[in-house]
Amino acid sequence: MSRRRDLRAVNKKAAQSERTAQQKAGREEAKYRQDIRALETEIAGLVRPGLGRLVKEPVGDMSRPR
Repeated sequence: MSRRRDLRAVNKKAAQSERTAQQKAGREEAKYRQDIRALETEIAGLVRPGLGRLVKEPVGDMSRPR
């Protein structure tokens, strides 16, 4: 009986370790996917910047360098 009990304890500990590892892997994968989405959004903004901000003040002659 003692060997069966020991085996069940080892199996229980192994199963718990596997669940913990799977949960950690899932969290890390979710962080990775979130980082990828943020980078894709940033890249999209750089590739298609749009019109930019509205300039309300006169900016002067921009044809000559200062």
